Amino acid sequence: MSENLLAEIREKEQQIHNLRTDLARLRLQVKRKPIDKEYSFKNLKGQTVSLADLFGSSNELFVVQNMGEWCPYCTLWADGFNGVLHHIQNRCAFAVISDDPSSVQRDFAESRGWRFQMASSSGTTFKEDFGFRDGNLQTPGASTFYKDPSGQVFHCNDTFFGPGDPFCGIWFMIDMLPEGENNWRPKLSY
Repeated sequence: MSENLLAEIREKEQQIHNLRTDLARLRLQVKRKPIDKEYSFKNLKGQTVSLADLFGSSNELFVVQNMGEWCPYCTLWADGFNGVLHHIQNRCAFAVISDDPSSVQRDFAESRGWRFQMASSSGTTFKEDFGFRDGNLQTPGASTFYKDPSGQVFHCNDTFFGPGDPFCGIWFMIDMLPEGENNWRPKLSY
């Protein structure tokens, strides 16, 4: 590998790091929006839980807007989150929400060994309200929320997931391989 090419790679890596730092700073400036709507979900046991319930004892909540068991991409991301769950939960509450019925979520979570809390948004406008559904078209991503001492829940940030995003490290690993991505796509089973 030529020294010039190596230097260019290092420069791009530094630019990406700087952009991510700037992005994080901007996200901290987003004004929290109070949520005046009650959302009722079903957890893996089929019990009704509210958005506020998903916080547990934390005042911050990271929600993965998952498209369901049929999506190998969403499954890839969730598998990765499962691996670092104890680190995430040391910082904030974490939940994966999809429109799959809670019984489907439970069976799929068990088959994957997932340990995080899940909730079904089926029958709610949760995904539409935060921009992750438009009619029948769903988009995967994440939303963050804050709960103040009085129990008021606020919406903080949203982002969308896709190949190459920083929420799924495998894409960066594959980019480093000699043949790059080479049309690789995740599957539900291999």
